[in-house]
Formats: sequence, C-alpha cells, structure tokens
Amino acid sequence: MNATGRAVILSATVFSTISSVSAQTPSFEVASVKVASDVQWSDRLNDPYLQDHNFRGGPGTNSPDRIDYPRVTLRMLLERAYAVRPEQIVGPGWITEQRYVITAKLPPGTTPDQLRLMLQRLLAERFHVRLHRENKTLPVYQLVVAKGGPKLTPAESLAEYKDAREQASALKQQARAGLAANAGTGMNGFQLFRTTLTELARSLSSYVERPVVDHTRLGGYYLVSLMWVPDRPRPAGDFAPGPSIFAAVAEQLGLKLQPSKADFQMLVIDNAERTPETN
Repeated sequence: MNATGRAVILSATVFSTISSVSAQTPSFEVASVKVASDVQWSDRLNDPYLQDHNFRGGPGTNSPDRIDYPRVTLRMLLERAYAVRPEQIVGPGWITEQRYVITAKLPPGTTPDQLRLMLQRLLAERFHVRLHRENKTLPVYQLVVAKGGPKLTPAESLAEYKDAREQASALKQQARAGLAANAGTGMNGFQLFRTTLTELARSLSSYVERPVVDHTRLGGYYLVSLMWVPDRPRPAGDFAPGPSIFAAVAEQLGLKLQPSKADFQMLVIDNAERTPETN
C-alpha cells in the first residue's frame, strides 16, 4: 500500500474515533440557557461556599433528574464542568461578571462524572468554548494547624429541608443575616454552618490574594464563624481596630495561612461567546 493509501486509512480511523467519542458523550435531554436579567443578591456573594448553592439538583440531590442553575457565571460553570479551582481558569474578565440561568433535564441514572461531561458539551455547543491546558506553579497559602491547636466547633446535624429550593432559601436568609450583622462595622466576615476544612480553604481563597490549600489533615464537619478588618484604606478613627484576616484565622480558628507554592494545571480559554446560543 502506498503512502497516500495509508494516510487515507489513518485519517478515516482518526475521524471514526473522534465521531465515536462524540457519540458516546452524554448530553442533556432538554437544556435551556438564558442570560440572567436580574442578579439580585448574588452580586456580593463571591464566596465559593455560597456559589455552590447556585447549583441545584443533579446526582445525589432530591432532584436527580434535573438541574437548576439560577445565577451562574461562565467561570462557575467551567469550575463545575472541569473540577478545577477558580484560580486555574485563564480567560476574559467577563466570564466572572455575566450571569446565566440554566435548567436542564438529565437522563435517568446520570452519575456526577457524566454530568460534568454534559456540562462540557453544553459549554462547547452553546458558548462555543474552546480551551487548552497548561501547567503553572502558583503562590498559595497552606491552611495548617497553628501552634496552640485548632479552635473549631463541630457542626450540628444538618437541618431537614423539604427540597433543594427550601434549603437554598434558608441559606440565602443566613447569608443576608451575616451581611446585616457586619453592616456599618467596617468588618468582613462569614459563617459556614457545616463545612469541611477543604471547603473553608476554598472560601478563604476569595478574600486573600492567592489560592488557599487545606493542609490541616482534619476531617469532619465544623461550624465556622470568622470576622476581620479588611485591608483597605479607611479614615482615621472611622472603625474600631480589629484583626487582619491572617490574625483572625489564627486567633478565632486556631489555624494559620502559611505562604507556599503549588503546581496547578490551568485551563486557558481560547474562545468563548458571551451571548450563548439559547434554546
């Protein structure tokens, strides 16, 4: 067989493999994608712990056959679809600003891994996302146990909710209460009612200049309340003095944010459309 014949066979084989993989990629039975017209309270809540509650339904929930994402950014969708941290995504600024409303029906028995593949396919088809991966070493903070030991309160049992919507409503009220408690004090703060240390590290990442990685080796769930004075210019005497976030983590939680470096695989966005193809 000559070189041309081998090339034709090779091309046919590659095309067949790609088509087969595409055909095997699961997809939503029905999916609706719209630009959000009303962001409401979620503008302030950049905390990943609270962002998670913009992702309702799916495998392991009370609504395994559908998803309801009421106020999500493209970056949040990429995090969920590719199981990465926000710091691992490189793209245009609008992917953290524009919000979308996504609802979809899942095939029976959909697994978490299949849902991630479905989201990847949705991003490619509706937002025309194209990306590539790069390895990069980034400065991080390691969350470690401080010298005196942890000062953590074990979480109480999860409250019983009728459904995911009732749970989301309760969390919204808790978040608003936390914002109201800090209003006028000049303090920043949050409460996590049932969190792992890994989730706490993710939340802290939103308030410091680098990713926070859990190195405490502490398991279980905890009730975490943290308050600190933000590092920004303020008129003299405007607010009572208080701890920085680093001092607050040590004093209030018995933990420490320790500078370090870590290797990350980055997702670099080559193309993405701000206005998606709708239904």
